[in-house]
Amino acid sequence: MPSITFAFDDLCSLVGQKLSEAQLVKLLDMAKAELDSKFGPEITVKFNDTNQPYLWCVEGIARLFKGLLGKQKGIPKINVKKGKERIIVDKRVRK
Repeated sequence: MPSITFAFDDLCSLVGQKLSEAQLVKLLDMAKAELDSKFGPEITVKFNDTNQPYLWCVEGIARLFKGLLGKQKGIPKINVKKGKERIIVDKRVRK
């Protein structure tokens, strides 16, 4: 089972509200996960269902929590900007 560790304050900041431990446990249950451990400001979450890899980061968990708490509805809008990076392919290996 995958586990991730992150700062609890980061999660609360991304969700937009301070979560109590009871709220956290209830929301994690809806994500098919559980609070594995708590060490100071960091928490470890263990997932019981591994077919939701978008939840394997604090940002993914926060996105789910915002939906469950009614703070965000629908598919979130992600702003993508064109980067300055370029890929140059030598003509000899183009094919």
